[in-house]
Amino acid sequence: MGTPARLPRALRRAQLLETATRQFTRSGYHRTSMDSIAAAAGVTKPVLYQHFGSKEDLYLEVVRAVGARLITEIDQITDLEGGTRSRIAHGLHCFTTVLVESGTALRMLEASEAVSEEVTRAVTEIVGHAGDAIAQALMRHREIPASDAHILGQGLAALARSNAENLASASTAEERERITALLTTFMSDGLWSFPPRATPGPPSGTLTAAVAHDVRPQAIAHPEQVAHSDLIA
Repeated sequence: MGTPARLPRALRRAQLLETATRQFTRSGYHRTSMDSIAAAAGVTKPVLYQHFGSKEDLYLEVVRAVGARLITEIDQITDLEGGTRSRIAHGLHCFTTVLVESGTALRMLEASEAVSEEVTRAVTEIVGHAGDAIAQALMRHREIPASDAHILGQGLAALARSNAENLASASTAEERERITALLTTFMSDGLWSFPPRATPGPPSGTLTAAVAHDVRPQAIAHPEQVAHSDLIA
């Protein structure tokens, strides 16, 4: 292995994180080693350990980066033009793209790999944050009490996750379109039972004290940032 190019520390860390995400996506946590990540990144293992103290620390950062990406996507849905149905359809498409393109995201949300209690807590927080972000988006466009929006947000997050899993296993484009159309109809028709706000804007209420917190997980440096939208409004 040749001498790796010297990069500023933040850029090197971002590069290592990106490489680790690909490795974890391909092989999962338990079958990925620090040796394989270092080799794929073109650095020595000591260089990798200068940035991340252990494989678990590195995986935890990957999980948090994916979580921050998901929440950013959800936040963008409130700015979409169009009616309820078009926002849902576009949001489901974007949300699914993030999950399906990242096996790490699907594994994370499915909790199919037991890594540690700390990773499990991080995943639980991310799923909760996603539901709360959806609740905030709902309250911008519908007259929904904050406590009800919280319940709906958590339920819609679960539906979107299920949709992503179904799309990941779909064998044809037609099947993927059918699944998305089905979920769009279900979600949009259900939301019409809540009257629209005369002027969309900041929520008229706030989430309950138990869930009133910053819905955005701590963002960390990552060379790839997704643009646009996520779930529902």
